[in-house]
Amino acid sequence: MTASLVDGQRVEIRGFGSFKINYRPSRIGRNPNSGENVTVPENYVPHFKAGSELRQRVDSWAEALANGRLPARLGIHPIGHELPLRYP
Repeated sequence: MTASLVDGQRVEIRGFGSFKINYRPSRIGRNPNSGENVTVPENYVPHFKAGSELRQRVDSWAEALANGRLPARLGIHPIGHELPLRYP
């Protein structure tokens, strides 16, 4: 997967999503400590786009969370959704 992205190819995992490389031109940024302007060089960064199946599953989980009806198989802690349980 990494080699394909380095070669500039798009990588798709069906049902999960796709990865591609985006170009970011150079720009003027700001050093948060000193406040001085700095030049940020151009670079290439990986970009992920979620597939439709992944989006649908996450949306249904978020909807269930909002409605207070979470599927038991997700292993959600009864106190809150931020404490996932592990199955033995």
